[in-house]
Amino acid sequence: MASVSVEIMGQNLVITGDADVEWVRSIARAVEEKSQSIRAKTRGVNSVDLAILTALNFAEELAQLRKVGDEVEQLRAEVARLRPARDELEQLRRDHRELLEQIDALNKRLSQSFRGQEIKRT
Repeated sequence: MASVSVEIMGQNLVITGDADVEWVRSIARAVEEKSQSIRAKTRGVNSVDLAILTALNFAEELAQLRKVGDEVEQLRAEVARLRPARDELEQLRRDHRELLEQIDALNKRLSQSFRGQEIKRT
């Protein structure tokens, strides 16, 4: 376990855990930046209220990220559901191209056979 000393809202804290030290510092920086941003907008708020507002802001961001994550999962499920239809469409396109090539080949053979015959008019 690693310990790292950080300062948040003027408080020195020692955080001990399994997380990477730089990760812990980056999280502490994010908390400090968020609290400073809120403090600038809400002058005169005490440190407890500031901590609560900071936590609420992060909770809102987390809720939004979870919502986006849910939407991404729904889109993935929709893609998975549509994949067989896409594959079938691609096969139909290949079949269509092949049929067009066969029609073209038959038209050429028909044209050649007409060229080989004289048409008699009476």
